[in-house]
Order: sequence, then structure tokens, then C-alpha cells
Amino acid sequence: MNEALHFVFDDKKATQVAARLVEKKGGRLEYLHVMKMLYAIDRLSLAKWGQPVIGGSYCSMRKGPVISEVFDLIKGERESRSWSGHLQTKGYDLVLRKPAGTNELSRAEADLVDTVFVMLGNRSRWDIVKEMHDEFHEWKDPGSSSRPIPVEAILKAVGKKDAEIDAIAREAGNLNRLDAALGR
Repeated sequence: MNEALHFVFDDKKATQVAARLVEKKGGRLEYLHVMKMLYAIDRLSLAKWGQPVIGGSYCSMRKGPVISEVFDLIKGERESRSWSGHLQTKGYDLVLRKPAGTNELSRAEADLVDTVFVMLGNRSRWDIVKEMHDEFHEWKDPGSSSRPIPVEAILKAVGKKDAEIDAIAREAGNLNRLDAALGR
């Protein structure tokens, strides 16, 4: 594989997706539940389209896979005016300050968010954690630490072949270079 497979984290999309999920639960939702749904959204998007909705760095943690940048936003260790303008961490919950809309999301992405919410939004977060441990083969138990999950491992786990992964990596590399040239 010629290109390192990485997708740039999109904090505006992360905000809109997380705010949409929290809003669907009445404005307050345990952040563990939100993190699991966000990871599931990106995983399903990678399976369907070969690119994530949110992007960023993925990692295995004791309670399952997460998008690292989202976890940092929730913990307050990463700055984002978009995120802090719409969402706030209170205890173990994510609370909606104000709706974030969906203007950064394509219709297909918004539909995917809604599909994942229907699948996971009313399930116990612990059932979701167990399911991810059992069925998301890219997740490896990190013990008391964390372990990176390469995008390639996610793509293999969702059934992508090596040639497809190589093509996805080339496209991601081209997009990343374009983003860098545009100063994003």
C-alpha cells in the first residue's frame, strides 16, 4: 500500500452528528452511548462508501472502539468552537446547548445517522459495548490503556478486499493533500 490511510477529523460534522443524536434523546445522553454511536456511524460509512462521516483517529479502549478526537472533545482536552457552541459535558452526559443543524452533512450521511440511531439509540450502552467487543473484530482489548485502530483494520473487518483498501487509501491521500493545500 503506497498511501497511509487516514481521514482528517471533521469537527463540524462531529458536532452536527453528536448534536443530532443527543437531540433525538431529548437533549441529554450519556457520552459513552454517543461515542459508541459515532464510531458505529463512521464504521458503517466506511463499509458503504469507503470514507467516514467524521474521520480522525480510531482507538480501542476498555469499553470498545472510539474516535479519539471526539473523546478529547468530551473530556475538554480539545478545542472546537463548533462543539462547545452546541454541546456540553455534564458529569457522564453530553447535553445539547442548541441544535447544530445538518448543513455539513449530505442527505445520505444524515440518513445514516438516523439509521444508526434507530439501531442503537434506545439500547443499553452496555449492550452496545458488549456487541462491539464481540462483533467489531478491529477492536483489540487494550487492557487499562488504549490501542490505535488502523483504518485498514476497520475496512478488513467490514469485508473490504486488499485492492479496495488500496484504492480507498489512494483517494484518502489525494483528499488529504487537497485539504492541506486549501489550508484545512
